[in-house]
Amino acid sequence: MIMGLGHAGLVVRDMDKMVNFYQDNFGFQVVLDTMVGGKEANNIVNFHVESERIVVMQFGESQIELLEYRPSGRDYPDDYRSNDIFGVHIALLTNNMEQDYEMLKEKGVTIISTGPQTIPKEHPIFGGTKVLYLRDPEGHPLELIQIPE
Repeated sequence: MIMGLGHAGLVVRDMDKMVNFYQDNFGFQVVLDTMVGGKEANNIVNFHVESERIVVMQFGESQIELLEYRPSGRDYPDDYRSNDIFGVHIALLTNNMEQDYEMLKEKGVTIISTGPQTIPKEHPIFGGTKVLYLRDPEGHPLELIQIPE
C-alpha cells in the first residue's frame, strides 16, 4: 500500500554546483552520495547509463534526490513555462517570504515571478498564501510558498 511521498527527484548536469545551491540557499544537507553504473543503473531507468551519481539531500522531513547521469541527456529548455505539460516544480515552505526573496535576489538567483505574489483571500484553498517562482542554476523551477497562519 502506498503510504506517501518519498522524495522529489531532479536530473542534474553538474552535481557539485547543484548540491552547493541547495545547501547554501535552502539549508539542505547531504545524507547520501553514491555512484552506480552499468547493468544496475540500466535496469532501473531502462536505457544505457555508463554511471549515475545519486545524492540525497534532506531538510527536516523533506528529501530531494539529485541524479547525475553519464552520458547526460538534454538540458532543461530555456523557454520552459509553468503551463508546459512536462513541467514540474518543487515547492519549498518559508515563514518569511520577503526576507527569503531579498536573500535570493542578492545571491543572483533567477526569479521567474515579478516578485512575491499573494493569492486573493477569496480563493477557497490557498487564500492569503504567498508564492514566488524561481529557477535553480540548471533551470529547474522551484516555488517558495508561505502559508498564512
